[in-house]
Amino acid sequence: MRSAPALPAPPSAAPTRASSWTLVALCLGFSLVTFDNTVVTVGLPQMQQQLGIGAEVALWIVDAYMVAFTALLLIGGSLADRWGARRVYLNGTALIAAGSALCAVADSGGLLIIGRALQGIGAAAVMPGSLALIKSSYTDDRHQARAVVIWTTAGSAAAVAGLVCSGALVSAFGWRSLFWTNLAVAVLTLALSGLCLREAPTVHNRLNLLSQGVFLAALTSFVAGVIEWGASSTDSLTGPVLMAVGLALAVGFTVVERRYPSPALQLSLLRRPDARAATTVAFVVNFGFYGQLFLTAGFLQRVEGFSPLQTSLVITVEAVGAVFGSPCGSWIAERSSYRIAMLTGLLVIAGGMLVMATGVWTHTLELTAGSSFFVGLGVDLAIASATADMLRVASTGRAGAASALLTVSRQVGSAIGVAVLGVAGAASAPSATGSSRALIIAALSCAVAAYLIRRTGTARFHGRLGDRPATPATSR
Repeated sequence: MRSAPALPAPPSAAPTRASSWTLVALCLGFSLVTFDNTVVTVGLPQMQQQLGIGAEVALWIVDAYMVAFTALLLIGGSLADRWGARRVYLNGTALIAAGSALCAVADSGGLLIIGRALQGIGAAAVMPGSLALIKSSYTDDRHQARAVVIWTTAGSAAAVAGLVCSGALVSAFGWRSLFWTNLAVAVLTLALSGLCLREAPTVHNRLNLLSQGVFLAALTSFVAGVIEWGASSTDSLTGPVLMAVGLALAVGFTVVERRYPSPALQLSLLRRPDARAATTVAFVVNFGFYGQLFLTAGFLQRVEGFSPLQTSLVITVEAVGAVFGSPCGSWIAERSSYRIAMLTGLLVIAGGMLVMATGVWTHTLELTAGSSFFVGLGVDLAIASATADMLRVASTGRAGAASALLTVSRQVGSAIGVAVLGVAGAASAPSATGSSRALIIAALSCAVAAYLIRRTGTARFHGRLGDRPATPATSR
């Protein structure tokens, strides 16, 4: 008798050629978001000099992107689930292109802030749309987790290339070339995405514009308060009042979310200990990473006298470490759990920042650059594990909302980190003392987060690569 013909492998058994191009398109979009988060870091001192921008405006050029990105992620995730992740992703990329063009021709700090805000609005659509499309394109858990690793590594590689290229571009062609380059990449992403991406499943949900408005007002008020507090005299009450208003609005946001039938942020996910750990890691890691990145660039150029190219090469050591972080996180998660991977990343970051603070204090460049490698390694080790675990607990059709919750935590940490560490490190007048103080604060925040996650993880927080959540209904 003839043996029966072999059955074809199920569609999710291996990524297809088309899905590989899909991942390329999604990695390009994430690379844009990553690059825009750091694009002004190296070029900011030259912008300040040529346009006559003060320290307060400089902080807003960085934070305008982060605040818009963070606040609008709430509606970005909901729109990805409701209207289709592909549509939201393409429109977000177009907004990034428009914001880049405006920044490239800006002749004042105000126009730069507007252009950066446009980029942030676009990023708020690209990020949740990107993760939702990964969720729908890779239905097998193991392939989905590996796609996340590739996606995260691509963002880190873009950070490496972006930092090196930004230093070279600023030195050779000026700071405007950063935004022209960003515009070219955005146009390429639009073209490839239009050809390769397929629409993800959608669910009918109501848009919670009230929560969206309260959250935007809360974050903007708090960040403005921190920046004003650092820029004004000690007897001024404007900064503390704005911070208090922001905190009060944040409380109001949680009240609105609990009573509204269609919450903008899926806070119910936080009932799971692994989801709480992932969002905590996302906040703390970005708080320290982007705050110290902003300070380090200013310190190297304005205190150590480095050129933009030299500064970018030093910072690139940190980005190189991040490239190795995602595979390390995946390796640890496969052999133990996501919790162990996240804890490892937090402790590596804390140790690296303490050593970096010593290098800055003593003006030892080798120690500063060498320790930054481990900071970058720990950042992506923790973030890749947090991202994969967050997608693991998301139910079908809710990947956009789950990714929005995680990314909101990351970007709130970024915006507050730049503001708080910028003030703590005396960004208006960089010094070894101020920069070291800010690095120690960032290191302590990671250590405290690791302690809290370790304590809350003793119950039932043991998710591993390929695991399914025990109760998917909790993510609804």
